[in-house]
Amino acid sequence: MLKIYEFASDMSEGKTIIRLDIDTFTVWFIGKENLTRIDRGWNGQIIEGFSEIKQKNRHDLIGDYLQRFSHKGFIKSDTVELEGIEFAPSSTWKFKCTNAKLLNIVNNNNVAWLRNFVPFGEKFKVIEIRSWGDSEEVTELLLKMRITKTLKVDQELKFDDKDLEGIEAMDCLLSSSNVTAEGAKKRLETFLKNGNKTDKLEMCFPVPANFDARTQLIPKDLIVKKLKKDNEQDGEF
Repeated sequence: MLKIYEFASDMSEGKTIIRLDIDTFTVWFIGKENLTRIDRGWNGQIIEGFSEIKQKNRHDLIGDYLQRFSHKGFIKSDTVELEGIEFAPSSTWKFKCTNAKLLNIVNNNNVAWLRNFVPFGEKFKVIEIRSWGDSEEVTELLLKMRITKTLKVDQELKFDDKDLEGIEAMDCLLSSSNVTAEGAKKRLETFLKNGNKTDKLEMCFPVPANFDARTQLIPKDLIVKKLKKDNEQDGEF
């Protein structure tokens, strides 16, 4: 697993800490402008005596480290998780993974990071985006991906009914003003037919006036049962 976090330092304005986790190995890049302290550690604990100061921007330094772990030009990991990143990636950082999470990416860098995952992953299991970017560009990039398990995006997308039908993942969080009630109904039917017990479908879409979900969204042949919980007495359910 590869994780990159960035968060502000309380010590000085404009100073941030970038934490790079590669499995159990951790590197911290702490600084502002062109002065950076580098700490190293295992399992999140700093190893004393391995710190150093570099006259170089921390964003450039983390790029140097990522290139060290690249193989044939690709930064490979089963899972790549990015959180709180304030800077744009270099176009040479080409990620290849099956699970990708982009959380709280700021300064409109969401699309730039997502672009570095496409088209290098032939198939993704999980894509989770919890930050904002240009909705048309994010939609375009997602449509180039084959996502088999989970697709969760908490921003408005430009998916239409046809795009929705092509999404293989069943565990979804999606929002699009281009999806119709009929398209959402078809998606729900697909979810009920192919989804697993742990999957969850959450969708936001516009509905016409006087819309009745029970008759216009819920499949007519759907049978709803209330299951008895553990330690629940008869008559309580």
